[in-house]
Amino acid sequence: MIGLVNNFAPKTGIGKYSFNLFEQAKKTIDMEMIYLESKDNKIPESTGIKKIKQPFNFPVFNKSISWYFYFPKKIPSGYKLYHLSSQFLAKTAKFRKPCIVTHMDLAPLLFPKDYPFITRVLLSKTLQYYSDMEKIITISENAKNELVKMGFAEKEKVTAIPLGFDPKIFKPKDKQESRRELNLPLEKKIILNIGSEEPRKNIPCLLKACHLLKKENESLLRTTRDLVSPCLLIEHGSRG
Repeated sequence: MIGLVNNFAPKTGIGKYSFNLFEQAKKTIDMEMIYLESKDNKIPESTGIKKIKQPFNFPVFNKSISWYFYFPKKIPSGYKLYHLSSQFLAKTAKFRKPCIVTHMDLAPLLFPKDYPFITRVLLSKTLQYYSDMEKIITISENAKNELVKMGFAEKEKVTAIPLGFDPKIFKPKDKQESRRELNLPLEKKIILNIGSEEPRKNIPCLLKACHLLKKENESLLRTTRDLVSPCLLIEHGSRG
């Protein structure tokens, strides 16, 4: 049996990945989810999910420290393989083997101003356990290149597998009907941002880009009108 190790609730990005992977994988392979539950990330009881409940509640510990100090050593033995759902759980390899890990990103190290000091330090420490992994899965080629370039993994051990999607949520739908439901203009072009509001997503840059795009488009339209009108006049005159 494979143990899918996860400490993120379904409402989060890593949580969505973990729970969707679990639901699909268990259809064809023998798998259980090992889930760390604290006050911040409770989930209902569910078949195939083995909970490890954190017996204490300290906000900072729940989100920034338990994945390094508490959770890894509590993971039960007896599984043929442990699939760690994110880089934050890599220390599991110190206590349980064999392990593979899904590596999401190096955001706390690449954008240090956006993350607490303790998160950056502990992530740097837990990434050292990548050397004990049987395999490392990254969600993109870029994430793979960052990992290798910064010396956390050997290229031969890393495979990029892009994230999938939930077909129950993301599926084709009539454009006009969708826009009417969302009270959006029926014909105008729309730029959709699907990221969160975290500082590292740089929403202000997106807004600036939209503003520049609008200005350039307006300038282009004025230039086109200036060019087209004389051409029409010349063509009309040449016929007369």
